[in-house]
Amino acid sequence: MLTQLQGRPGRRYLAIVLCLVIVVFLWHNFSSGPVESDSFDSTSPEADDDGAALVAPGAKTVDSFKYIPSTYDWSKAEEFHPVDQQFKLPSGHATKFPRIQARSTSKILKDNISASRKQTIKSKFIKSWEAYKKHAWTEDELMPLSGKGKTTLSGWSAQLVDALDTLWIMDLQDEFRRAVKEVAVIDWARPSDPKINLFEVTIRYLGGILAAYDLSGEDALLAKAVELGDALYRTFDTPNRLPSHWLYYETARQGQQQADTSMSGAAGGSLCVEFTRLSQLTGNDKYYDATERIKQFFYRFQNKTAIPGLWPHDMNYREEIVDDTRFNLGAGMDSLYEYLPKMHQLLGGQDPEYQEMVVAALDAAKVNVLFRPMTPNDANILMAGNVVVRNGQAKLTAEMEHLTCFIGGTYALAGRLLAREDYVDLASRLTNGCIWAYDNFETNIMPESSELVACPTLDGPCEYDSSRFPATRSSHLPDGFVKVKDSRYMLRPEAIESVFYMWRVTGDHAWREAAWRMWEGIVKETETELAFSSIADVKAHASTKSDSMETFWMGETLKYFYLIFDDESTINLDDDDVAQQLAKKNHYERLRIKPTATKSEIKKAFYSLSKTHHPDANPSAPATAAQSFSLLSESYSILSNDTSRATYDRSLAPASASGIHHPRGSYHSAGGRPASGLSRRRGTYRGPPPSFYRSGGYGEHTEKRQKAHEDTTFSGAGGARASSEKKTAHHGGMGPGDDPFGHHDDVLHWDRKSHHKTQKREDHRRWARTHKKAWNDDGTQFEPQMSQGSHFMVVLGLLSISLVAPALYMSKMHTKKNDRR
Repeated sequence: MLTQLQGRPGRRYLAIVLCLVIVVFLWHNFSSGPVESDSFDSTSPEADDDGAALVAPGAKTVDSFKYIPSTYDWSKAEEFHPVDQQFKLPSGHATKFPRIQARSTSKILKDNISASRKQTIKSKFIKSWEAYKKHAWTEDELMPLSGKGKTTLSGWSAQLVDALDTLWIMDLQDEFRRAVKEVAVIDWARPSDPKINLFEVTIRYLGGILAAYDLSGEDALLAKAVELGDALYRTFDTPNRLPSHWLYYETARQGQQQADTSMSGAAGGSLCVEFTRLSQLTGNDKYYDATERIKQFFYRFQNKTAIPGLWPHDMNYREEIVDDTRFNLGAGMDSLYEYLPKMHQLLGGQDPEYQEMVVAALDAAKVNVLFRPMTPNDANILMAGNVVVRNGQAKLTAEMEHLTCFIGGTYALAGRLLAREDYVDLASRLTNGCIWAYDNFETNIMPESSELVACPTLDGPCEYDSSRFPATRSSHLPDGFVKVKDSRYMLRPEAIESVFYMWRVTGDHAWREAAWRMWEGIVKETETELAFSSIADVKAHASTKSDSMETFWMGETLKYFYLIFDDESTINLDDDDVAQQLAKKNHYERLRIKPTATKSEIKKAFYSLSKTHHPDANPSAPATAAQSFSLLSESYSILSNDTSRATYDRSLAPASASGIHHPRGSYHSAGGRPASGLSRRRGTYRGPPPSFYRSGGYGEHTEKRQKAHEDTTFSGAGGARASSEKKTAHHGGMGPGDDPFGHHDDVLHWDRKSHHKTQKREDHRRWARTHKKAWNDDGTQFEPQMSQGSHFMVVLGLLSISLVAPALYMSKMHTKKNDRR
């Protein structure tokens, strides 16, 4: 009986029976009324004591990813200190900023050195990523010596999240999707520690997810960002709506959160970019409102501190008092200043207070914090030190931290946005200061913290005076250094980040060469068998390695190295260039899809990109966003229509800029009609008709086809002719597949292997009909098909079973119900 159910007829019978059973089952369930039960359903949503909904276990699919909401929905939790009047995102006409990048793309079409270096950097990222996957997957960090994972940042896969945008930029799409799959099921309600670091979680988790969403448009990422944003938003549920450094979930649930009395400027000032971007993407102003209140606090006191224009290291957020006397641009303060010009750009210049704050801060820093170190060759470089104000007098300590190396990039970005060339000059000298520090240590890596001697002024000659160095200075230090306070290198990105900005702003290849020197030193000293590690002492080769690889190694350091050697069009810093770059691409490249993409893939790509390029999500450049959105819509309109797409495909050149080969003739069918000679029940076009093979396909007439090809293209051994003849006859008459001996796969929508398989099956079926035998899809012979009477008996038997089985089931259920009564 089972052998008689093989093949197409048997499968049809089983399908009929299955459909009947499903219909009867659904009819029974919908008509039987509600089921009475005294038991509690543990999977149903339930409100906890404070009214917030606990999300039921269970997944749903978002952009093909299994998405599981966090088990606590903070958006529905009670708010104990609601705002009286919410700040809203600025609206109006965005500022047209000056160009930031020297070039929108490279003028050199082929740069083999840069391409080789870029590939080398990518290979080291892959090594680090593969080690993380193998030894620490979904852990916060990889331990690169012991090959284990460790929890350092709330246990939500910090390294995985921090590396998302790097995976996308390096075109590691499979790994990107693997990572997104894990992010889509993170439960933000279950941290590894009861206290959550607002600063770290915001910049690494929320920032990492939003960056990846802006690049990919994956909805699952935005959904997870909203969940996390709602949780972090509760840190601001305090009497004055200013945050604390730590978020305790239980404290927040009870309405007992309070702002801190002592918190650094970076801890509060490094949240605005992520929260503002979340508001822009969701249309919910509450996230922007939260960090706008911090900005207003900073804005009120900026010119009332011990050094007007700068903020001290510690501030009293609870009582809103700013009276500390320590000032620096390094640890605890760095990203506060870094975010100022970035917020000016993100808001499209629509908040003039950010521009005021940028200018006041950078001008004050130049006068009070920056210094020129005394060097043997009188290098024209700058560094950023520390200042303490006592009795109204500011005292500078010429101490340099690796963390302060970010400031070169900040001056460069601000200089371009505000058309301040003096800022760009300062940026060059500051970035060169960090490069000088790298170059002067034996390992070609600068230390975490060091001390130097400051010149009297920032400009002019500065003669090297060894008498100004203490007698206790170690002779093993490079000239110019007084001491090294912290000799570690922790795989930090700040120096190479500023080199990246200077390369993009100036286009001077000297920055690339400096980056490569830094790269060679770092790789030589930090590489381990598994990945890369922090080192204990940059003063000597082969220093002791620590079992630590910070998440910013893959999230930032490797990314900036890679981008320096990539084309300038990748992550272009000018918003207006986005539309210009899209305009230069073909429709497939605009939507980031392959020429073989299906309709569903085209639709998904368009909707994902349209969300990130929509004017509402890009207030800093609404006109450019509108142009980009229009170009994407045009591409979708053409590629989503079979006729338009086929016409467009024929118009493409033989090889596009991306190296994709496109069809050149009439065999490009997009798959509308059934092929002649095949059963019309198949519907979708699966291959050429048999006549294709009989009339010169890739079959028995190969030799004739080759001769015809040589005659029309002059590519044979005896086909040497005048160059003018070659130009006129190239590809003459053959169409797609015109060279069946080397270009089988250059036809759009063409799957040669599948088409051969389809034709082979049809040949088998024709032979089987001739010899009255049946064959299944893999070519295996089975018994002859049944007679018409046998078919009737089988169908009758199956229908009887399908009707009797549900009747017996309903009878049994009715008996059980009577027994319970």
